[in-house]
Amino acid sequence: YFCLSKFHLDIANIKISIMKIQRHKPVLIGCMKKMKFARMSLVLGTTLLLISCRIGGLTTGYNHLTPAQKARIEKLTGRIADVKNDDGKVYKITVAQLKDFIRGEKDVVVYEFIPYCKAEGCIPPILFERSCREKNYRAVVVAVLYDELFSVKHPGIPMFSIDTEPYQTKWRSKYERCFFDELTGITEKERSYNSFHYFHDGKYVKSYHRFNEVP
Repeated sequence: YFCLSKFHLDIANIKISIMKIQRHKPVLIGCMKKMKFARMSLVLGTTLLLISCRIGGLTTGYNHLTPAQKARIEKLTGRIADVKNDDGKVYKITVAQLKDFIRGEKDVVVYEFIPYCKAEGCIPPILFERSCREKNYRAVVVAVLYDELFSVKHPGIPMFSIDTEPYQTKWRSKYERCFFDELTGITEKERSYNSFHYFHDGKYVKSYHRFNEVP
């Protein structure tokens, strides 16, 4: 009799426990969902942080350079026309400095250069400069970021980059768009997102996807 009573008591306790769990089930499920969402948010936030810090293309890439490479980047204080071909430096320039150079030349092609680009329309700076020389055009290479820049820089070609200070941002999508919109006088959409910007007699003419399309 004692064992049977204990058995019924245990059954009753189990039923009470099940009822408590069922009563609090929505709360427990809600807590579990919140914990899962919190974990997902933490993982996503960490992933985005790593992407913005380590993957090239989102920012200037300046912090990815070695101290020796950083020492070779200078803000241009004079004129583009006075930059020597073989000094091994990369000069940060403004739109005003580039426009001043363009006004003094008959034909100029400005290359909106992405150092690591391997797409069909991208060509090495040395090939771009040589092709411009064959057409009697002045070549200006403007790197839009520093990632892999020094692996493709040729010692005999002047290399420039965008002075981002006027735009107060490290994000490439903003400073690149603002720089070339101001330079050409039209939007990147109107330029069809092309990289070779042709100027004649100091005035913007058109942007081209491939250099061999430039007249």
